[in-house]
Amino acid sequence: MPTLLVHDTVVQQQILKEIHADDRDERLAAIEAAQAFLPLSPSFRKDVLAVALTANSTVLCGLLAKAASNSVEAQQAWTHCAGLYERLADDKSAVASLRAMTTLTAAYPGVLLAMHGQLLHHVLDHEPRAFVRNFALLATQQLVTQGGEDSDDDQLAIVLEGVFSRSKQPSTKTQMRLKLSSLLLLEKWSSVSQNMGESAKALIKDASEWLTTVSDERFGKAYTSIIAQIARQKLSRTDTTSSERSIDELLLLLHPRAAVTSKNTWSHALEAIAQLSHEFPELIAGYTASRLVELLSIPADTSLGSTTSKFRRTSIFKVLGAQLRPPSTSVVNEQLPLLVKELSTTERNDALHLRAVAATFFLWTQDLQISGKDAADLDTTNVTSGFEKELLNPEHYVSHAERYEMVKLAMLRGRFTFAAQLMEEIAAKADSECFGGWLHALHTLCKAESRIGVDQSVHLESLHSLARTNMFLQAARTSSFRFDLQLHLVALRLEWIQHVQSAQQLAGEAAFTNTAGNPVGREGQLGKQLRALAHKFDVVRGLLLGAHQRDLDAIQAHADACSLLAAAVEGFLLLHSTNSIDFPVDHGILSSNSQWNLRLLNMLSKDTQTKLDRVAKLNPSRQPGVGARVLQQLLAALCAIPPALPKLFFCSRLRSSQRLLSSAQFLTYAENAAFTAKPRPRSQLGVPLGTDFTSVLKGVVALSRSSQDYWRARVKAIETEVLVCLAGAGTSSVNAASSVYDHVDSSPEEKLVQYRVRVNLPIAWDQVTDATIESDNRPCMLYLPFETPVHVKAANLTAKGSFVLVARIALLDDQGERWPLAATGCQRGFIVY
Repeated sequence: MPTLLVHDTVVQQQILKEIHADDRDERLAAIEAAQAFLPLSPSFRKDVLAVALTANSTVLCGLLAKAASNSVEAQQAWTHCAGLYERLADDKSAVASLRAMTTLTAAYPGVLLAMHGQLLHHVLDHEPRAFVRNFALLATQQLVTQGGEDSDDDQLAIVLEGVFSRSKQPSTKTQMRLKLSSLLLLEKWSSVSQNMGESAKALIKDASEWLTTVSDERFGKAYTSIIAQIARQKLSRTDTTSSERSIDELLLLLHPRAAVTSKNTWSHALEAIAQLSHEFPELIAGYTASRLVELLSIPADTSLGSTTSKFRRTSIFKVLGAQLRPPSTSVVNEQLPLLVKELSTTERNDALHLRAVAATFFLWTQDLQISGKDAADLDTTNVTSGFEKELLNPEHYVSHAERYEMVKLAMLRGRFTFAAQLMEEIAAKADSECFGGWLHALHTLCKAESRIGVDQSVHLESLHSLARTNMFLQAARTSSFRFDLQLHLVALRLEWIQHVQSAQQLAGEAAFTNTAGNPVGREGQLGKQLRALAHKFDVVRGLLLGAHQRDLDAIQAHADACSLLAAAVEGFLLLHSTNSIDFPVDHGILSSNSQWNLRLLNMLSKDTQTKLDRVAKLNPSRQPGVGARVLQQLLAALCAIPPALPKLFFCSRLRSSQRLLSSAQFLTYAENAAFTAKPRPRSQLGVPLGTDFTSVLKGVVALSRSSQDYWRARVKAIETEVLVCLAGAGTSSVNAASSVYDHVDSSPEEKLVQYRVRVNLPIAWDQVTDATIESDNRPCMLYLPFETPVHVKAANLTAKGSFVLVARIALLDDQGERWPLAATGCQRGFIVY
């Protein structure tokens, strides 16, 4: 709002006058205008407060929360509303006054919470109108979710205990609505409170009994949410024993003969268990998996019907297959026959159930895939082999589409041998040029990775297959389906196995000759190439802003593998000390709920560091040979770990929400004062030698309106890096790419950089502007502006010539990660004369 309008007393007085207008539309418009003025003008707040405190109706009660500037005024406003509640008998006035008092209490809980608690208890005890009591309960949620800085949690707990103790009423239809509101309030309270009072515990116990008689699914949803919140808080304190009791309460709801009226409660309970298993995989994933397997062995209740029973079994298998780690080995060996039996009874047209069972099998046997069949007993080996053969049975698939979905699942779980066998029939009958090329690419990729995993080494056949994968992807490209990400990942994977093959050769030579590698020779060059490849994978990961964390972990696993092998080459072949080697970053707590491949690489990295220390203690004459043999073992382990594929690999085009664009320009202060949207990349600037160069970097980040809430919650700052470079061939291609995947690293050569500065700018969400033109085919866009001065001192411009200003734009999220944006502009030349 313009400053002149804020201080315009005439406008303010007119708004105060229209607040009492007889016409309802004019009165509502004046109240809305007053809402906008109140945060901006202290004098206007005092005027509105004085008018509202003398009003005899509740029309202005909604303005009191913003009009009160301190606790004294808030107490006056609350008392005024309480008086209106006592004097005015109509329903609308009662609701308006209660809403205003609750809002005031949420803003000033330190002085109002005790009085508001007494009023709330009075309303619940003596208010004859049920819907007013119900509104009071619903409005109380605001005290839990929007408490002020001086909020007294102990006092709030006392108030809520009084509310919950008043929920024991006869189970009439009206009272059940009040009980539901109390349960919803307890749901909010359980999300922020660590301790439940006696009345809250009694209400939870009563709620478990209500589930047997009430058909409203909201009761079941609220109840399961409360139990899950309690378990989550106990697990956060690593109180596993107590948390298992809460999980058992959820598991009881899943029993086929559980006395629960609403069938949707079963789904809510299973969803809560799945969420807890994902949040705390190390603590309860094994426990919940074993209990869910027990549920599968219980005969279904005949009253449910076959359709419901099948749906529930499929849902349980989906949860089992989606867990982040398998149950214990004993549970797996004991329950694998159950999967075989389930597979044999799966109907031909039940593809969802088939994939859910297969996903569970892939998860349970993933460690067996790495350790090899020799590490498993004969019975387990026979069961796994029989399951895979049965899964290849054509009788399980109605169409190639179902086979394709199974192939996707197998590839995402690292089962490339199985995927190659199932893919062979699909690829042989592909007739579309685009889709056929894509299918052949998947087939050759599976064959290449399958051969590497089985042999635990890289051969020319695998290199040839990956090269053919790239060729098929190129043939499948169209104007609509570019396969940019797939081509990039396949090219980087091909480069990786080429480096692995080189490492195999160098390790074999070192083991045979017992000689250390040459830092400036092939060994040193291989280490540098692996570091560069790790950086390329990091760049690709940085381009997937907004992707699911598991997709990001999949790319991170490739980067970590490159860094690990580079460290191993430097340590075992070049015999560098451990302190001088950069190992992959230890992901620490994040590794517990990250991808399986990433966890394995974390363990390999720690094991490699331990072995490097042991090799360093050997006699120097033995170090090269022993180190080379340890490197050979590490190479076999890296080949045995299947590559992690992101789910985005199976998307032909990235969604727009994952590719934010930005645009920026370097402007002089004069140009910035008269700023227009016309770009000025060709306009040359100049400064005399020995003079500071000053300018302004001004730009915007574009995002869709529908994703604004997502980015507002995640993005914390805009990072701008400004480089001053000598003009030349090394800087001509910077920011010139038309696609974010055209150039993996378009940085200027370091020797051309004269000056570098990096600034983190706060997000100005209050300055977001809408797109001026909306299209039916494109979402409505928002533009987030940013601006920072650029000051290059004369000491950094020591020679005459042409220079280039280059800007890089990135977002910083709430986890501290940096996400480069696809940017246009961001470059401007200037001359020092």
